[in-house]
Amino acid sequence: MTVGAVQSATSAQPLPERTGTPLGRAPGAELLTTLPLLALAVMAANDHYIRIRWPSWLTGKLSDFAVVLVLPFLLTATYDYVLFLLRAVIPPVASRRFLKPGLTHARLAVSMGLTALVLSSINLSERCRDLYLAFLHAVDPFGVLGNYKYVVDPSDCIALVLLPAVWWWGQRTLRTRPHLPRTES
Repeated sequence: MTVGAVQSATSAQPLPERTGTPLGRAPGAELLTTLPLLALAVMAANDHYIRIRWPSWLTGKLSDFAVVLVLPFLLTATYDYVLFLLRAVIPPVASRRFLKPGLTHARLAVSMGLTALVLSSINLSERCRDLYLAFLHAVDPFGVLGNYKYVVDPSDCIALVLLPAVWWWGQRTLRTRPHLPRTES
C-alpha cells in the first residue's frame, strides 16, 4: 500500500504522495547526517573537556580534523538556509536552476575548496588569522562562545588529508538519502 492510498482518519481523501520535492525537508539536512554530527561531538568534547584535562599536540590536531569533517557540510547547509529564506521572501528565486535547494556535487566541491582555503590560510598567515579572529568577534560581539585565540601552526594543515572522506560521505549522502533533494551539478 502506498502513502497515497492510505486514507486519512478524518476524511475519505487519500494523503498526498511524496514526490521528492523539498517540501517537508529541513534546509541543510546534510549537516544532520552521521559524519558531521560525530565530528561536532568530537570537537565539543575535545574543546571543552579533553584539551583542558590532557593538553597535548594531539588535542590540538583533533579539533582541526573535526573542523575539516564539519565545515564543508556547514557551508552547504548555510547556503541551503539562505536559499530557503530567499524563496520565502522572493518566490521567483525558486525558479533559478543554481538556486535549487539541496546538496549537489558542485556545492560539495566548492565547500571543500573553501574549507581547504580557509584552514590553510589561517594556519599559514598571521594576517589571515587576524582576519579570521576579527570575523569571529564580529559574529559573536558579546563573547558568548568564549575568548577567541588562534595560533598559526602550519602543521594543522595535515587535517586536510580528510577531505577525501568528506567527498566520500557527501557522495554517499547523495546516493542514500532520497529525502535530500538533488539537482544536477
